[in-house]
Amino acid sequence: MACGADGNIIGWDVCRGQTLWQMSPGESCSYLAATLSLDGHATLLAGHATGFAEITGGQLVQEMSCDGAGEVVSAGLAAVKALLALGTTKGHLLLNKFPLHMARPAFTPVPAHAAPIVRVLVTADEGRLVTCGGDGVVMVWCVAAVDEKSPGYVAARERLQDLPDVPEMMVARADLQQTQQRVDELERRVSYLVRDKEVHLDLQQQEFEVNREALLAHHQDTIDRLNAAIQEMERERQSLEESHAQALEQVTYEHQGELANHQQELRKKLLYEYSKQDKLETSLKEMRLTLDRKVAEAERKTREELQGRLKQQEAVVERLNTDLEKTSAELERGAQRGGGGGEAGGGVDGG
Repeated sequence: MACGADGNIIGWDVCRGQTLWQMSPGESCSYLAATLSLDGHATLLAGHATGFAEITGGQLVQEMSCDGAGEVVSAGLAAVKALLALGTTKGHLLLNKFPLHMARPAFTPVPAHAAPIVRVLVTADEGRLVTCGGDGVVMVWCVAAVDEKSPGYVAARERLQDLPDVPEMMVARADLQQTQQRVDELERRVSYLVRDKEVHLDLQQQEFEVNREALLAHHQDTIDRLNAAIQEMERERQSLEESHAQALEQVTYEHQGELANHQQELRKKLLYEYSKQDKLETSLKEMRLTLDRKVAEAERKTREELQGRLKQQEAVVERLNTDLEKTSAELERGAQRGGGGGEAGGGVDGG
């Protein structure tokens, strides 16, 4: 069985070199572990991101998530003892039951390494679990024995009993003496290296002291030069401040003189303007008086002319009234004359 980064998982017949089944879960997976389950069926464990899946016979049996513990990068499986161990990028060892349908809802995290766990191995008797981390540490873990009440105990016991025994190793006295001689030789070499290292350290310490004294003298000389430069700059600053104060006093004095002259000129201009204003006001008053006299004279003349015209009109009205009265009297007299003649004519006709 194989799983590629393209997301395809393939089961192979090794004897015939043919493909038995193929599935595409649709996600990129990385091959982690493959083993035989207790019933003898081929089982593949494939991890993708923070998930983990169990595939048997080309079918997805179970899938679980390991969110929060980091991405799964390695896996180890003890099929007999039904133990699944996953290594993550955070250096945690995630433990659970196997197959996954027997597993707990969540994996049990165990802090193991300070770097990602690059490999998880299970010994042949499934009594030890070995983890290799990116921090350069290899840790060996004990795996608990199979409980009699656990599923598959009989098959597990038979498989564990069928494992070959490892022969004991016999060590001779000559080998021990030779090993002791090698250890003594190594100790002598170590002591020689220690003494040599101490001599080198003493020489380095002496050289360090000489260099330190030279550096201290150089730094002290530099500090003295800087202090002298600072004092010189301080004297220049004081002289500049004094010259600046004198120049400021001179400028202030000159400015005050110019200000007094400007004020005097302004006072003269103001007096001249005030005198011009007085003359203008006097002229204005005279013009107002003249204008008032002219207006009064014009009003008087106009009033006299109006009175003369009014008298003339009254005289004309009186003459017209007199003429009207005369005309009325003449008309009355004529009327009276006309009435008397009529009476006389009538008398003549009657006779």
